[in-house]
Amino acid sequence: MCFIISDEHPEVKIAKRDITCYKEVIKHRLSQYVKSDVMYFVYKLGKIYKRKMIVDNDNIDTGFHSYSNKCAINRFRDDIIFVKCIIPKGSEYYYNPSWCEYVSNRIIIKEIF
Repeated sequence: MCFIISDEHPEVKIAKRDITCYKEVIKHRLSQYVKSDVMYFVYKLGKIYKRKMIVDNDNIDTGFHSYSNKCAINRFRDDIIFVKCIIPKGSEYYYNPSWCEYVSNRIIIKEIF
């Protein structure tokens, strides 16, 4: 998954509060785990994950991708579920309003829907 930095919001931001977001994932065989549908990164519910974002021109491939609302999530695959997440206060993030998409350096998976 590739995040495209928006012309309207080209700068990295620091979260002033926890930001609720949503992520599309695949249910893992163990109920408290899910994995990303592109990179197959395994997440445990409630754990904070940290990763450096790598910016290449106007694209970011490395970071935690999520959406600002559930409507932006791909509903065309049967194996995809979505989870409620938090971008924790103090995290670095970018937001692209055209795609309702975030990329951040930290994320916590809070709840499976």
